Amino acid sequence: MERKTGNRTGSFTFRKWSRKGYSLFRMLKNVVHIGVLAIVYHQASARVNPEVVTLTSDTVSRSVELEEIIVGTTRTPLVFPDAARIVTVIAAKELQKMPAASLQEVLRYIQGVDIRQRGPAGIQADISLRGGSFDQTMILLNGINITDPQTGHHNLNIPVSLSQIDRIEVLEGPASRIYGPNAFSGAVNIITKAGFKDHFHSRYTAGSHGFSDIDLSGSLNSGKFSQTISVNTKSSDGYTDNTDFEVRNLYTRTVGRFDEGMLDLQLGLTSKAFGANSFYSARFPEQFEKTGTMFTSLKWTGTSPIHLSPAIYWRRHHDRFELFRNDKPSWYAGHNYHMTDIFGMTVNSWFESKLGKTAAGAEIRNENIWSNVLGDPLKTPVKVPGEDALFTRFRSRTGFSLFAEHTWTWYNLYVNAGILAQRNTDLDMKWRLYPGADVGYQLFPELKLYATAGKSLRLPTFTDLYYTGPTNIGNAELKPEEVFHRETGLKYAKRGINGHISYFIQNGKNLIDWVKLPGNDIWQTQNHTAIRTTGFQIHTDFRISDLTAGRSPVTSVSAGYHTTQLKKEESEYISYYALDYLRHKLTLSLQHKVIRNISSWWTISYQDRNGTYTDYRNGSPEEKEYSPFWLADWRLNYSPGKIGFNLEITNILDRKYRDIGSIAQPGRWIKAGISFSLE
Repeated sequence: MERKTGNRTGSFTFRKWSRKGYSLFRMLKNVVHIGVLAIVYHQASARVNPEVVTLTSDTVSRSVELEEIIVGTTRTPLVFPDAARIVTVIAAKELQKMPAASLQEVLRYIQGVDIRQRGPAGIQADISLRGGSFDQTMILLNGINITDPQTGHHNLNIPVSLSQIDRIEVLEGPASRIYGPNAFSGAVNIITKAGFKDHFHSRYTAGSHGFSDIDLSGSLNSGKFSQTISVNTKSSDGYTDNTDFEVRNLYTRTVGRFDEGMLDLQLGLTSKAFGANSFYSARFPEQFEKTGTMFTSLKWTGTSPIHLSPAIYWRRHHDRFELFRNDKPSWYAGHNYHMTDIFGMTVNSWFESKLGKTAAGAEIRNENIWSNVLGDPLKTPVKVPGEDALFTRFRSRTGFSLFAEHTWTWYNLYVNAGILAQRNTDLDMKWRLYPGADVGYQLFPELKLYATAGKSLRLPTFTDLYYTGPTNIGNAELKPEEVFHRETGLKYAKRGINGHISYFIQNGKNLIDWVKLPGNDIWQTQNHTAIRTTGFQIHTDFRISDLTAGRSPVTSVSAGYHTTQLKKEESEYISYYALDYLRHKLTLSLQHKVIRNISSWWTISYQDRNGTYTDYRNGSPEEKEYSPFWLADWRLNYSPGKIGFNLEITNILDRKYRDIGSIAQPGRWIKAGISFSLE
């Protein structure tokens, strides 16, 4: 397949293809020839119609997805060899084998990701990238921004079970010029399956602490349309007092394929009810929370020379927080109620010319909150849906974003530059500009040097703006956080081996933090903190099965190390969140065959966190430093055919550790499951 971009020409090889969409060929307007195609599996992502192609060489035959060679680090489709960012992809085949029961647990294994779980099995977790806070990572579902404006604690309330995920894409580093505001430290995009075949799948998992997980899904194709639907329910009695939970998910996706493009409709519902032992304060172990989320979107992806992709979406989130689940004291005023509504419209377009690829886009996003705690006072209170309570406060804001980007390649050189222009009704309505650029140079066929730089922003959450309590005061005059990011590194890609090494520097200003003066008991949010972040990361992945043509019992081995250092400018103020970050993270994993149809996955991780947390002994507060810890997880998979079995043990060594605050994490947890699939 001959490819010309600017003055650059290369060749790919397809010995055989197994489907008939040929969408990649049409998009790139290439002629098919015989050659060799090298693909790096991790660090690739996509936004094109899924097709499958079988690649064959003299020593190895693998099935990969065409979309994996179209990376999503820009607003235009990008062939992987040109990528100049660190992107990690975990595909469905790996998701079903990993020792993890939720999206949150999967994300723990990605090198630059910091997952801090308050509750197990996906009940609640905070995600941050490269030393950032839990409010600074954007979450997308099939490319649609579902980030919660109330608080980042709700960002991972996603109505999708692991069995419905086709792949997870993690872009590390600021990405506002690509995705918009709030991609301050990076972005996570969850891509669901689109039902290319008629199939039915069921799975039941049971385990320690009364754990139960039931998952049913299926897809049906009819003419140009495919319909996928899944139902999932998960529950546990809890691993200690007041840690029981119940989760229910319903998700459906309808895809229509036409000559002119693809229509994509998705709808999801999720509800969670859980004991929130010491979630937000160790003083109150009897906290309880119930949340509900509804999300829907409609998107069109065109195939004309000027590729047009408009989308509309709506997300509603309910939250009821109880400080006391039982035995409420006389001074307790009542529960906190919140409801957020997000309405958005976005459009992206791109075209190709002799000068390269050019993209432009826009987004309008309206965010609203009804609450009895957050926002401005309502003249007339509004009833809380389904509750005997009233919303007494409300706030609305609308953001406008404009994007422009151009990609140019010349022989071994790749350059991508773009800019985001953003304004918001909650601010001064002035346009703020956030430019950025990525540059890559292919030193050798296997080795690429890259560098990237740019600015990003994050808008304050409604909690930052309005939350007020006995020891907290919000600040309605907060400005957006801003960061200037620089990064350089090397990426290595060869059959069976891939990896990267990177070094980055980030200078953040107007960072939002809860601060107080020494001797003062009141914390207040301010644009006060300026932080310089430096970090180093190295990761290697050896696909032993590729290197040995499947003759080795070891399938793959991977290892990675990430370190981050944050330095705050000198100030008389004491910071609450600013210097609470993951300082060192080491991950090791091994996949191997046991005997025919039986495989095993081992993971070992080490974490060392900077910062302190407040613990209460006999009612008195005590400040403690986080202790470093090692964790080991294991899973055994048996897949003889339509029926599969698995045995999973997390925290094998039964370590006592804390991810966030004084919340003790679960010890050794054993789960066993059975699945049935029919196509």
